[in-house]
Amino acid sequence: MSEAAAVNPKGAEPSAEYPKSRWFVMIAMMIAWVGQGAQLIQFAPVVGLVADEFGLSAGQMSFYGMGLYTLVMGLGALVAGFLIDRFGFRHLMLGAMIVLVAMALLVPIMTQTLSGTVAMRVICGFATGPILAAVTPIGVRYFPARNRATYMGVVGAGFPLGLTLSLLIMGMRLGQTAGDWRTAMMTIAILPAVALVMIIAMFAVMNKTKVVVQAPATSEEGLTAQAAFKEVLRAPLLYIVIIAFTLASWCKNGYTDLSPGYIAIDAPMGLGYGAEFASFVSMLLTIGMLVGSLVAGILIDKVFKSRPKPWLMIAFAVLAICILLTKLSFVTGNIPLFVVVLFILGFMMESLSPGLTSTIMTRFPPGSSGKIFGLGFGLSLFAASGGVMVGSMMLHANSSYQPTLLLLGIVAVAGFVLAFFFDKAKAVRGGSPRDGA
Repeated sequence: MSEAAAVNPKGAEPSAEYPKSRWFVMIAMMIAWVGQGAQLIQFAPVVGLVADEFGLSAGQMSFYGMGLYTLVMGLGALVAGFLIDRFGFRHLMLGAMIVLVAMALLVPIMTQTLSGTVAMRVICGFATGPILAAVTPIGVRYFPARNRATYMGVVGAGFPLGLTLSLLIMGMRLGQTAGDWRTAMMTIAILPAVALVMIIAMFAVMNKTKVVVQAPATSEEGLTAQAAFKEVLRAPLLYIVIIAFTLASWCKNGYTDLSPGYIAIDAPMGLGYGAEFASFVSMLLTIGMLVGSLVAGILIDKVFKSRPKPWLMIAFAVLAICILLTKLSFVTGNIPLFVVVLFILGFMMESLSPGLTSTIMTRFPPGSSGKIFGLGFGLSLFAASGGVMVGSMMLHANSSYQPTLLLLGIVAVAGFVLAFFFDKAKAVRGGSPRDGA
């Protein structure tokens, strides 16, 4: 049976198609996202050390090690989405995770030169694509609509968990090895290695499980994959989802990239709390993201009956308020209040993902879900990177973070307005209108 798109007979009960083993699939996918999140962030703590060794500025090395990785990750997800819908997710996911483990183990060899270091990061970034893009085809295949936001919330939580674990391991190993960044980075191989084992176990479970994806009983059931995707490209909902992904990514990447400087740099440009508190804030935002992803998925499915629109409106609105609150001295000058606002901000940033991704899994044809996620995620990273560059230019021009924070607040308000239209655009033929949003 194809991994992407078998359709059950009319009138079949959803409970007959989705096995209990889906919960193991969910945990395995979460650990896969832990592995790729760990690989992304492992370079951040050693940017200064690597820059000194190769005679570059920290900004240059940050671009080579982190900026390029993020852009290539978006490209990898975009390409992988199309490949997964065409050929299935198993071989692509397995190969991608093997590459991540191999690159982690080869750090001492690959990083002897600047070109080798950059090549390693580019390969890793592209290899994360199938792990990201497989999330929607697997969700459609193994979870009913009433569980898909919860599934995405748990899987999505793997990413900030991977960031947190990677930073903790890197900090510990850098201390143990007297700053030997190559040995510290190689240690991170344990996280994608565990993820590789879980992926293999997940495939073993899948081999023993008969799953039939439910599609609505309509006259368009017989659409081919190519015809269904043509319908997708004509659907306003596709572009609403892509723009929403972009606005969410712009807010998240923009704030997480700029907040350490805003918090650490002396007034009047920043708040002057220093690097140590800025590091604490980065960790706080990450923990907020982890909790936000988990809780939002459950809320969407249990409280809002698998309707993403209400939560997306709430999340974008609260995100805008929290971003703008971090501009105000009565908030930033009160540390306990500031910490609470920052945690809520992190919570809301990641809580958008379950709503957006469950929309893809529920309201578009199953055989197009990988492509749509790849388009939404990939294009959003490219566009959001441009938005972050605009924010950086504003910072340079004004010597103040205030205009940039205002811009991010406006972006979140735009997301709130866009979320209003999620139930105005119709589900695409072959997708289910069940979620109503």
